[in-house]
Amino acid sequence: MKKSAIIIIFLIIAQIVGFSQENRHEPSNADKNMLPGFGDIGIGINAEPIINIFADDQPLNFTDNTLYLRYFLTDDAAIRLYLGLRMNETSKTFYVRDDEAFIYDPLSNKQVKDRRTQFDNFYTADAGYQYFIGDNRIRGFLGIGAGYHYFKNYYLYEYGNIMNDMNDAPTQVVNWDTGETGNLTERTLKNFEDAATHGVSAGLFTGAEYYILPKFCIGLEIGFAYAVSFPGQEYTEYETMVGTEHVEMTEVEALGDRWQNIGTSVPYYGKFYLFFHF
Repeated sequence: MKKSAIIIIFLIIAQIVGFSQENRHEPSNADKNMLPGFGDIGIGINAEPIINIFADDQPLNFTDNTLYLRYFLTDDAAIRLYLGLRMNETSKTFYVRDDEAFIYDPLSNKQVKDRRTQFDNFYTADAGYQYFIGDNRIRGFLGIGAGYHYFKNYYLYEYGNIMNDMNDAPTQVVNWDTGETGNLTERTLKNFEDAATHGVSAGLFTGAEYYILPKFCIGLEIGFAYAVSFPGQEYTEYETMVGTEHVEMTEVEALGDRWQNIGTSVPYYGKFYLFFHF
């Protein structure tokens, strides 16, 4: 349903733009007063949550950590910046048997905590230049942009029972979904499952905006882009006992899968968006 609504809205915008081109005339003062111009600053947000209310009968939920900015160099041209940020930290904690207490008293019910923390970080910054066509409330535009992206996901493990020469296989969580425990002679300290990945992109875009109120518009655009990523090393840090010596070791798993993509994108810039100018 959501896809259908997006297609319908896009077709409506396309029809309006086509009609305005067929009936071009000198813009009225009212139209001119609706548009931003030289020196104006714009702040934009993703309009998809609003569209979802009508498309899927979903509650209003702004969860997009993206900020759209632009500055008008002239009445018909602007530079823009797209900033995205995600810094998630999620922990799971389970109680496990206290091995030290158990050694002295097998009937002891003392417990310690094992914790796994996931860090999920993503940063993106895209800059672009766009040129606007038309002086009416509906304006087309075209432009060029480039961006940089960074992603890193890893797990940090903390254990209540210490590994040493007296306890070379401590009780620990072995299933982080259920909390099931076991005794292992090797246990993970850090797991860089998705190594730090850097990426760059460049593309061309075009679209249209409709000014609902003075300096307030809704827009949609499509584009053609090239993107490539450069992943870092995937590795795991773990601890174990070698004889009576406690050691921490690193095991390299993979260099990661490099990928590149060339193709069109709908939308190219932040899905449907709303822009406020001042």
